Amino acid sequence: MRVRTLLGSVDPGSVADRTHQRPMVAEELASANPPLLLDIRNPRAWATKHIDGSVNIPLNHLQERIAEIPRDRRMTVHSAGGYRSSIAASILHQYGVTNLIEMAGGLGPGMLLNCQ
Repeated sequence: MRVRTLLGSVDPGSVADRTHQRPMVAEELASANPPLLLDIRNPRAWATKHIDGSVNIPLNHLQERIAEIPRDRRMTVHSAGGYRSSIAASILHQYGVTNLIEMAGGLGPGMLLNCQ
């Protein structure tokens, strides 16, 4: 069985099942073993405000910088609104990065509390 998305179709248990709401992501980031936080917004948006500890790799550079993505650590992917993070999660999954969480809805007021 495959699930249809705007980006095509995916197998259940892959990217489609790994979307989490912001409160759940905030809990994971505060845990003893937090996931890497991948911010795929453009560098100017990241420089203006970003979550402490996040790594910025803009979506349009993700494929060329895929070697920078650790394969041994859980990862949370986010964008401003959530659409680009869905695309990024799909790209990462195609490259074999499967231990990831997509932040549903992107950055929101709850996440901005941890921004610099």
